[in-house]
Amino acid sequence: MLKRNLVAATLGAATVLTVTVISATEANAAVLELGLGILELGLGIDASSSISPANFNLQIDAYENIFRDDFVGNFLSSNPTFNTIVVSATLFASSPGETTGWFTITNDVAGNAQADLFADAVGSLTRTGGNTAIGDTIAAITDDIFSNGIDSDR
Repeated sequence: MLKRNLVAATLGAATVLTVTVISATEANAAVLELGLGILELGLGIDASSSISPANFNLQIDAYENIFRDDFVGNFLSSNPTFNTIVVSATLFASSPGETTGWFTITNDVAGNAQADLFADAVGSLTRTGGNTAIGDTIAAITDDIFSNGIDSDR
């Protein structure tokens, strides 16, 4: 399955953005039915010992707030390119660690409920400490993106 775009960016020393997953049937149905695109997003969150417990909590709180604060209205409804985001968060320290699993957030009434569920999942992640294996985490998330069977727009 061809991926049109793969995005990997480091935000400070704390977070990695990359792309992620839903089933091919869901992805194709959403694009065909709604005529808009799907954004796949994998978040790598630093849970290593180089991040203090307070700064780890700031990262978690930031993601929770972004997804709880009318994510559909503030991002999906105002974005002419995407009507669906599929998102996951993975902690990293010495290696890729705990993950939220994948959440599909759509530009409809159910979307904010799904965004809240994702925020809850991010809020339940537990800091582990250890080395900072950001490269291993980028590689793991990238491998997942290319093996997930989804041909998304981004």
